[in-house]
Amino acid sequence: MKPKTKRRISLLVGFLLLFGLAGTVVLALRAGWQQLVSAQAPVAAAVVAGSATVLVSILSLVLGKFLENRAKLREEHRQKKVPVYEELIAFMFRVLFAQKLGKEPVSEAELNQFFAQFTPRLVIWGAGGVIKSFGDLRELSSQLAESERPVEVMFLYERVLLEIRRDLGHSATELRKSDLLRLFITDIRKYL
Repeated sequence: MKPKTKRRISLLVGFLLLFGLAGTVVLALRAGWQQLVSAQAPVAAAVVAGSATVLVSILSLVLGKFLENRAKLREEHRQKKVPVYEELIAFMFRVLFAQKLGKEPVSEAELNQFFAQFTPRLVIWGAGGVIKSFGDLRELSSQLAESERPVEVMFLYERVLLEIRRDLGHSATELRKSDLLRLFITDIRKYL
């Protein structure tokens, strides 16, 4: 028998089983409803109360398990993201502070090597906002010689930092523009 024919037969059998199961459930619910309607009021009330209790318990259990699994997955992702974000921030600070610390500025080759190794991990673990703001920063930074917009680059860098904080669960509502930059750029207020 051809694989295509087997697949069609399997699909047909699956639909028949599903239809049969749905029909059985409908018949069982109909029979249960008829019994409930024909029962005396106190018995019907007890059955409804008992059914509601069981249904609420099952729904609570299922919803609780769902939320627990979701939180566990979010924590596992967070554990993978933190080292990626820490590496990015450490490298960006190295680029910013090399000269102030008396070290050689990061060369073009080092930048390229870092981005070649780092970008795949950012694609896998980075949140959408982090990826977008980092892409904007890289794009503008590569045009810096032409555009001469270092102030805009600083604020894009801050946006990357804010997106990282947001992705890791920090609230950014209390932080205004330049609040992060002023931690390491003392005269940032003059660029506002």
